[in-house]
Amino acid sequence: MRADACGDERGGARPARGVTGVELLTTWRARVRGLLFRMPDQAVHVLVPCCDVHTFGMRHALDIAFVSREGVVVEVRRNVGPRRRCACRGAVAVAERFARAGPWLEAGDVLEVAARAARGSEVADDGGKKRTTEGEVGR
Repeated sequence: MRADACGDERGGARPARGVTGVELLTTWRARVRGLLFRMPDQAVHVLVPCCDVHTFGMRHALDIAFVSREGVVVEVRRNVGPRRRCACRGAVAVAERFARAGPWLEAGDVLEVAARAARGSEVADDGGKKRTTEGEVGR
């Protein structure tokens, strides 16, 4: 079954599976650190680009989902213990959280990322040119 974060295959809304907060990690330093040295919480980290993660130094197990370029979850690993390495050929992003019971992403789910820019910040438009946004920051 394919479903996106905003609806199911019939177009109806459904809540995200056990996701209460998402943090996008795009720098090398942030991706390497990931959940290391953090206490278990409800947040989900999405590492981009990424196709390979490790749990060396972790004290808690993780739930991991590998995501393709199209945003489709292609592989899911639950309750991955410390001192492990997981990789998925073809993945371009990884969603990870501290392992816990309950719903999590499943193969075939679709992740969509929508960026919001702060007022007055510069973002690239379709032509690669910089422009100033007029929008407000929303959370």
